[in-house]
Amino acid sequence: MGGRGALLSIARNLDLFNSAAGISGIYDKISYKRSMKLISIYGPFSKHKERWEKTDNLLKLAPKLKNTPILIYCGKKDVRVPPIQSIIIAIKLKKFKKLQFIQDPKGTIEWRHFATKALPVVMKFFDKNLEK
Repeated sequence: MGGRGALLSIARNLDLFNSAAGISGIYDKISYKRSMKLISIYGPFSKHKERWEKTDNLLKLAPKLKNTPILIYCGKKDVRVPPIQSIIIAIKLKKFKKLQFIQDPKGTIEWRHFATKALPVVMKFFDKNLEK
């Protein structure tokens, strides 16, 4: 699902989740409106502007997450999903005081890094927030 899918799922189902972790997600999909991957999901921007800009736009849905603990984790060396994507959503969520933002200076999106560096951080976050 990815970071974007995790946050989008919780924004739509607040009654089902009490916390979420987004790892290297594309949170500002408007900046990717020419991405064939996103077009295959949302349709062309020109024909589905409402969906791109509002319905499935995490930057617009961020206020729904104001009472939800959120972890945003990204690697500074991620070449597939630019870290600016995580920074943008972190800025949006920061005002709600339930955000933990981590940008690993050596981080990549490779499995080995995820398994050894990111996963322990994510599990600690959920251990803390699922106790409630």
